[in-house]
Amino acid sequence: MIPVKRAKRLPASERRAQIVAVARDLFTSEGIERTSMRAIAARAGITATAIYDHFPDKAALLRAIADQFFMRLIEAIASALDAGSDPAACFRNMAHAYVRCGLENPDEYRLVFMTPIVQLGKDDGFKHWSNRPEEETPGTRSFAMLESLIARLMEAGYLAKADIRTTAEMLWACVHGIVALLITHRDVDFSHPDALVDTLVRTFGQGLTKSRPPGA
Repeated sequence: MIPVKRAKRLPASERRAQIVAVARDLFTSEGIERTSMRAIAARAGITATAIYDHFPDKAALLRAIADQFFMRLIEAIASALDAGSDPAACFRNMAHAYVRCGLENPDEYRLVFMTPIVQLGKDDGFKHWSNRPEEETPGTRSFAMLESLIARLMEAGYLAKADIRTTAEMLWACVHGIVALLITHRDVDFSHPDALVDTLVRTFGQGLTKSRPPGA
């Protein structure tokens, strides 16, 4: 039996946030499949039954972790887009914001984007953040922001007209690759993240540009 060190009583919202933080730490250090709801409850200082007042299963905790990360990402992207009206500048700012957000939240990033989700249980109803079409989620909202910017770039002539979703997915794969390499291989002497992003933006734009606006 896992001993429970009693925690002080917290408001429901604070307790929920605490449980999510504990789950994130245990999922990262022990693995999702090896972490039980009982272990999360014990680390949080509550009983094994009390945790179910807040989350029905690990799938719900994973969704909460993903949504929390995407809300941070949305804030970072929104700030980047507010920095100017020029779509090319917004493109560069968004790429930097994505990479910076991933590097500042490596544990959440690994769980959301780099951890295989195996069977959690036949009846847990788990759906990945990107596969919940019946509802808008922070994950789908952040991708919609990227698609909107790609459409602006195409309309302004910075990018050749192409399928917006496919182009957005390709850009996402590129910035994801930068974050994944930097948080996974910390012992490798990679170029500075800003240099990597600037090179990516320049190469991406040159490779997909049909014609640049005058003076660009």
